[in-house]
Amino acid sequence: MKVIILDDERAVREGIDLLIDWDRYGITDRYLVEDGLTALQIIHEEQPAVMFSDMKMPGINGIELLQRLRDEKINTQVIIVSGYDDYQYMKAAIQAKGVDYILKPFRKAELEASLERALSLWRESEKMTYSDIDHNYTIKSAGAILNERKMSAFLKGETPFSKPIADLFPYAKVGSICELLLKNRLDVLKRRFGGDSALLDFAISNIVNDVLKPCGNHILCRLEDDQWVIMDAADSGSGYQAGSDSNFSNSIERVTASLSETIELEVLYGISQSVLPVRDAQILMGEARRSLLECNILKENEVLPALELSEDGKLPLLHEQFVVMSKVLETGSKEDLSQIVKDFVQKIVRTGQVPLRDLQSYTLEANLFLRRSQKQYELKNGERLQSEIPLWISDVSEWEKWFIHQLWAVQEELGRGGHGDLISEIKEYIRAHFNTDLSLTDISNRFYLSPQYISRRFKEIYGCTFIQFITDLRVEKAKSLLMNTSLSILKISELVGYEDETYFSKVFKKHKGISPKQYRKANKDKNMQF
Repeated sequence: MKVIILDDERAVREGIDLLIDWDRYGITDRYLVEDGLTALQIIHEEQPAVMFSDMKMPGINGIELLQRLRDEKINTQVIIVSGYDDYQYMKAAIQAKGVDYILKPFRKAELEASLERALSLWRESEKMTYSDIDHNYTIKSAGAILNERKMSAFLKGETPFSKPIADLFPYAKVGSICELLLKNRLDVLKRRFGGDSALLDFAISNIVNDVLKPCGNHILCRLEDDQWVIMDAADSGSGYQAGSDSNFSNSIERVTASLSETIELEVLYGISQSVLPVRDAQILMGEARRSLLECNILKENEVLPALELSEDGKLPLLHEQFVVMSKVLETGSKEDLSQIVKDFVQKIVRTGQVPLRDLQSYTLEANLFLRRSQKQYELKNGERLQSEIPLWISDVSEWEKWFIHQLWAVQEELGRGGHGDLISEIKEYIRAHFNTDLSLTDISNRFYLSPQYISRRFKEIYGCTFIQFITDLRVEKAKSLLMNTSLSILKISELVGYEDETYFSKVFKKHKGISPKQYRKANKDKNMQF
């Protein structure tokens, strides 16, 4: 796939180019362009999947460029990166179906999140007409994305209250706020939605809104992939009364039950205790979060016979294990490291109650130990630490796997516990599943390692990128099927992991220099001559 970075400032073009790990997203070619006319010419010739574009430029500006792309029905997804917080530019981006609108100075996380959305849209639109895309309810409109981002930033305390924020609320007071934490999102995403995050988000939104529709005004907002917020209107200053017996609490219980029954999504939640004006919604968010942090993350069927707590009446202490862990990192095996973590997790499970706040304390301690270990042993690379144990993880078994795999990664960097064993496991998994819809993010989630770490180590050990390895496997398998079977090109493309025959043919030709059909004919002719 190809990407254009369009901006009349060289520093901005190069900044975007350097911030994103392009291999992670399968981007093979990038064009850094300073004017709209040149960008338009490249788009016509190269048909890139995504374009990052400024709005105010010499020649044709961003508004004109966007409109021309959509008038010509060109399937390049556009992400606006602009220093102009101007309504006319946002409006133009929305009307022309721009994927996102990012204000300078931008952040790496913003760029990557927008790129993921754009690539998802591009893949879908490769299979559909533009008429179909307009009716694709699994993808939010650009306007809705912008509004949700503004509200999310406000609720998280990243931006102050303002008139544009007030305009997002259809009422003056908030009766209650509920913060939802999705416990098993990744599992449901893979098992029920084929990895389609937009489709899962759409399902969650539909279920929540359907349950709450009879309850009056409410707003549903996604803070992060695993965190959502429901805000209830205060009717003439009264609203629902917060508490376990309140209508709002009962409604939230119905929401969580419906999510579990419909899509098997398990949820923890916390509810605020006050009624305040919209401008003070951040205070209510604090109340809801404190309530959420007190939730017991253990399910009833996971609780083992009670075990005495530590002498001070608290849960077992993780930092007491660090001296032993440090020794095992240097001299022990992966199995020894695993057993230390598993034994500790069993201790906290046997207590029967693990508040979310305590699991977060363990997470902070574990991540600090990983960082200190890297510094102590002078490990030269730190990419994996961009994917530390997530703070909002809410399942002890997932927490255990994350910590173990991070420790293994440190041990491998030390040259102990196996040389690239983790990456070898990943390679074998890819060999067994190369014909499925594999992505670096999927592998990262499955093996609890950061995409950056996997990508770097894969190239160090095997001399090729993650994407190259999968593509080579698919092409080699396709060659065998072309030579030894009479299956159609379409069927072969499906068997090796490509849903689209045209795309498969392009990939095959790029690697072998000829099309699958020509390859089959050439080998058939050789066999006849032989």
